[in-house]
Amino acid sequence: MSSLSAVVTLRPIRFAFLVRPDNTKLVHEIFKINTCLWGGRFNPIIPFFRQIPKWWDRHGGSFETALQVINGYLDAFEPDFLVETEAGMANGLGFDEDRVLQLENILGRKKKFSEGNGLDVFDIYRDLYNKKFQFVSRDGHDVVDVTPKQKSLGAFGACLFGGFPEEDELKYLHQGFVDAFAPREVELTARTLTELHRSQYTSALRIGSSTINVNYHDHNDPAIFVMDAKDPRDLIDYWNLRIFQRHVLPIPIQWLEEMSPFCKEVIESNHRPLPGNPNGVMIRETVMFARSIATADIEPLYDAHLKVNKAGANVLQVWYPSIWQPSPSFTVRRTRCTLSAGERRFDTKIDSDKPEIRLDTLYPEFADQYGGIENRWANVVKLDDWSGKAQIATVFPTDYKSPKGPKFHAPFGKIIPTTEGFAYFVRFKNVPNTWTLDDGTSAIGKWLKENNIDAELSDAGRSTQQIIQALDGFGGGRQSFASRHC
Repeated sequence: MSSLSAVVTLRPIRFAFLVRPDNTKLVHEIFKINTCLWGGRFNPIIPFFRQIPKWWDRHGGSFETALQVINGYLDAFEPDFLVETEAGMANGLGFDEDRVLQLENILGRKKKFSEGNGLDVFDIYRDLYNKKFQFVSRDGHDVVDVTPKQKSLGAFGACLFGGFPEEDELKYLHQGFVDAFAPREVELTARTLTELHRSQYTSALRIGSSTINVNYHDHNDPAIFVMDAKDPRDLIDYWNLRIFQRHVLPIPIQWLEEMSPFCKEVIESNHRPLPGNPNGVMIRETVMFARSIATADIEPLYDAHLKVNKAGANVLQVWYPSIWQPSPSFTVRRTRCTLSAGERRFDTKIDSDKPEIRLDTLYPEFADQYGGIENRWANVVKLDDWSGKAQIATVFPTDYKSPKGPKFHAPFGKIIPTTEGFAYFVRFKNVPNTWTLDDGTSAIGKWLKENNIDAELSDAGRSTQQIIQALDGFGGGRQSFASRHC
């Protein structure tokens, strides 16, 4: 028998939104939808265009096609579902048609619950209210409801703090936020943004990520991101950068002069020795300028409002990180953050004649038992054969777009092989889940057949397979060799 381990991780479903980067209205709507989704602020927004625009690289050094950039974003984020803001955007991207959605397919409308996708935040609000917020705190609370003073900054406010859809079927979500938390209403100005950056506030966008552990894999210093608060291109860039980098402080260029003292204070206070490093390495706040800001304006703005009189503290970066490109092999790999809302390990013995493993599905405790929508959250499974006998196939080619396998005869439909593990989507709580596994030879044969490649095991291959099985795997071969030469 083989010993098999499976680690199951619970996380939100990851939606990627395709949108034209000049469409402020739709970008704003995406921010609102993600405010209402569990884990929504970690859903990427992918800029869609047919040709690379001139503003994409301020130095004109881009030699990629639009399709390469879009596919690069997809590979970087590995979305579970693609959401089109215009029908047909996903054509030619090789994504499963049944995992391509429209904006109206996200969240459950009260009249069309069964057609929605993603777990909305209403259950989180109810759970937090029952556990904490129904009790009056002597010190009050830090929940804020932020509304920009200028209507033209509405998308900026939603990008940072969240917003709510105005559709009649979804108005209950904003009402639930107000009823549960009685948030302090804040009018967004340069002064209040500075206060919010200084404070430990809680916004609707942050509450939507409750119970999620976020693991950032970046080794970047903290950054100030100077952006045009009215430009949807910059809003998209900041939103995506926040998924890769833990500490990114957004500063609107419209308020740069007023917020200059605060920015300089941040730069000076963050210039300090790296904890635990004996070689004098310093943390330094990087100042990044968004792509919408003209190159000729950057240095004058930086010198006037951001440069400090502290040796070694000034770091200026005029390019946007190419998160759609894989990192060079000689550097630390840049990857998106990974999410976990729970994890459980299953260890079992596998009968080689009937290789099966039973996995209990994990679920958010705050969620309703059944709900009314299709795909509410995701489970990700990593398989490990610790026996060393190499009889069970535990690794398959990554194909998050349109996987042909493995199927495992699972009850939850398609299984998506990703770099995180095998992902599948769950609708109900407490549903048993049994997978039928394959040995390595069968798995390879099925994969070749599904990719229209005819193959059969040769006589030499059968003989080699029998020898490996007789030795109980490659580990047994090493032990046999060692015993003969000791």
